[in-house]
Amino acid sequence: DLLINTDPIRLKQILSILLDNAVKFTNSGSIDFGFVHSNNKEIDFYVKDTGIGIDKKYNQVIFERFTQLEEYSTRKYGGTGIGLSVAKRLVQMLNGKIWFESTLDIGTTFYIKLPCNGKTIDETPVVEPVEYRWTDKIILIAEDKEINYEIIKETLDHLTFPVD
Repeated sequence: DLLINTDPIRLKQILSILLDNAVKFTNSGSIDFGFVHSNNKEIDFYVKDTGIGIDKKYNQVIFERFTQLEEYSTRKYGGTGIGLSVAKRLVQMLNGKIWFESTLDIGTTFYIKLPCNGKTIDETPVVEPVEYRWTDKIILIAEDKEINYEIIKETLDHLTFPVD
C-alpha cells in the first residue's frame, strides 16, 4: 500500500539485474526478493540467494565494469561483467545506495536503499482527469515503415481528431 516517487524503468532495470544474477548463480536452494519500508524517507529492496556467494577478496571490485569472479579458463557462468556496475550507476542516479553481504558457497544478499518520499495509498490525493479539446488538432505520424504507420493509425482511429 505504498506509492514511491522514482523512475520505474530504472528501478526495474536494477532489480532485473540483481534477480538475473541471483538466478544465474543459484544452482539449488532459493532466491528471496522483497523490500522493507521503515519510514517515509527511504525504502530498502533486497535480493537474497543461496548461490555460490562472493569471495571476500572481490568485495572492493564487484561493482567495477567487466569484473567477473571466475577465471577465464574455467568460466562456467556467462555474461560480460557489467551488470553490477550498471546497477550501481542506476542506483546512484536515483540518489540511492547499493551494497551486499556474502559468504562463499552459502549465498549473497544485495541491498538497495532509495529515497522514498512516498505516501500510502490512503494518503494519495485523488486527481480528476483533465478533458482536452482536440477538435482543432491533427496527429501527424512520421514513420518510415508502413506496417508501423498502420498499427499506430489503427490504434488512434477511435479518437475524435484527424490522424495524418
